[in-house]
Amino acid sequence: MKKLSHRFPLNLFAVLSVCVFLLLPAGCQSDRTKVQFRLFQDKIITMIDRLVMTGKIYRDLDTVFVGDLLWYTPELKNEYIDEMLKKGRMEQSEYNQQKAEIEKQASKEMEFLGAFYTFEDKWNDFDSPDSIWKLRLVDKDGNLVAPISVKKIKRKDMPDTNVFAFINYWKTIYIIKFAKTANLEGMDAYRVRLFSVLGDTEFVWKTGTSTKTN
Repeated sequence: MKKLSHRFPLNLFAVLSVCVFLLLPAGCQSDRTKVQFRLFQDKIITMIDRLVMTGKIYRDLDTVFVGDLLWYTPELKNEYIDEMLKKGRMEQSEYNQQKAEIEKQASKEMEFLGAFYTFEDKWNDFDSPDSIWKLRLVDKDGNLVAPISVKKIKRKDMPDTNVFAFINYWKTIYIIKFAKTANLEGMDAYRVRLFSVLGDTEFVWKTGTSTKTN
């Protein structure tokens, strides 16, 4: 009876050796890419963590409202598109256009990105003219300034939502804009008040510091 050979077929071993050799550089490149992208994420996430504030409203034992409000500053926007350009995820022409748009908007508006959860879905209507909620920015004189626009956006329409850790499937996302006026310049702290018949809360950013106030 002929003995069965347990030797590894030479031709198959050669093929596998070539495959491993070819795959190793690709794997290393993938690791380098992940590390680079992680550094980009960490830098942006650190900025976001300083600029996002949380507010909560309770009624009896129920959580009526939980929301996070990000002050979407020009510095954060510029940092984001700078990194997008460096990573090759944005063309130079698009970068130049967005850069000019950010500068133009910064002189006219203050923009915030909100992610809000309400106990009842019907209460999550911050973009409605008939909403029970009022969002107001407090100016130097203590006046309550109404936003010029509140727009609901879909999560799928937001790029790189992974860097916005406060956004999840239970919250509705809004872009909120206030007109920039002389009474909103050079303040020690910026406050956005949210109130309704259900209760109220406040989001506060101290200027010139990375310390959170809530």
